[in-house]
Formats: sequence, C-alpha cells, structure tokens
Amino acid sequence: MYHEATKTKVEAMQKAAESVEKQARSDMLNKYLDLMAVDTSGYTDARRQRHENALKYLETQLFI
Repeated sequence: MYHEATKTKVEAMQKAAESVEKQARSDMLNKYLDLMAVDTSGYTDARRQRHENALKYLETQLFI
C-alpha cells in the first residue's frame, strides 16, 4: 500500500514538473516572438545589441 502511494506521488510530481517545463518553454517562445516583432530602428547601438543578445539567447534555448 505504501509503495503504491509513493509511486503515485512520484508520477504526479513528474507530471507537474513536465507541465512547468512546457509552460516555461511556451512563455519563452512567446517572449521570443514578441522581441522579434519589436521595431528597433529607434534604438541606440547599445540597446540594439542587448536586444539582439536576448534574441540569440532565446534562440539557443528554444531551437538548439
């Protein structure tokens, strides 16, 4: 009985962790798409570079 309860708890925790990971990835993808849509023509060079660095970071996390 105890082992079944423990197994069920572990499975529930694994599903919860997977759900959190999926939500984090979804949030990251949404942020990436938002950043892609930004008009950076009025940005200073430094700000544009930070913007590009953020996009590159998200790309590595999402697509590589």
